Amino acid sequence: MSLEYNGDILNAFMLVAPLIKELKIADLMISVTDTEKFLMYCPSDTIDLKIAPGTLLPREDAIHNAMRTGRYCEVFVDEKTYGVPLKATAIPLKDSSEKIIGGVGIARSLEIEEKVREDILLLENAFKEINEIVKNISNEIVKFAADSDKIVDSASSTFNKVKKVDEVIGYVRMIADQTKMLGFNAAIEAARAGASGEGFKVVAKEIGKLSDSSKNAAQGIQKELNEMKVSVEDMRDSIFSQSSAIKEQVASVQQIYSMAEQVSESINNLNSVAQKL
Repeated sequence: MSLEYNGDILNAFMLVAPLIKELKIADLMISVTDTEKFLMYCPSDTIDLKIAPGTLLPREDAIHNAMRTGRYCEVFVDEKTYGVPLKATAIPLKDSSEKIIGGVGIARSLEIEEKVREDILLLENAFKEINEIVKNISNEIVKFAADSDKIVDSASSTFNKVKKVDEVIGYVRMIADQTKMLGFNAAIEAARAGASGEGFKVVAKEIGKLSDSSKNAAQGIQKELNEMKVSVEDMRDSIFSQSSAIKEQVASVQQIYSMAEQVSESINNLNSVAQKL
């Protein structure tokens, strides 16, 4: 769009520009130029490019492009031109004969937006690393929890096997007692037989020794097995307790991972908004 004015349009904009600043619509810089140079420059509240009247208009400036195309123009000016990145909009100004005699433009600094985008990018990269670390930790804990479950199962299996051996020892003790009884009976029969039962007496004596030896061995094994059962049971309970704690940690880590994913998504959305500034 171009503007026409029967009087001196350039002077009109130079008069109204300071009043536009007073509206406080945004922290804007306002410039009025002829076809070659700045006629007036109003700095923003935070940035003063110190453009003096008579300064030549850069080809990169939005006003220059607006005059060249004859219509509204919007450009992003990098910091090489004025020292800070800018977003500028401009329109050409024409006299009553439709001749372009200058232009008017407004600009605002993108320094804060650029800083916000940089910070968002840093946050985004940081959360990607955090997500990856949390994910790896979660996987390792899950793996460790699975291994702990296997150890618990192995300990329980060992405990059950010890109980079965305990049952076998009970049978051995019962056989030892029966053998002892058999030895007593043999000794009684040998005594009844008198001199002719001497051989039977020797057998009875050996049976008694075997019974005592078997019983003592069974008692010793029983003692060791009892101690083993206590140790295995304690180990099983301890591992089971650790496994439960690990599973709770897995749930916590997975919750943290889920929250980090949500924050990361919010950062992505914020980055998308920042790109539109």
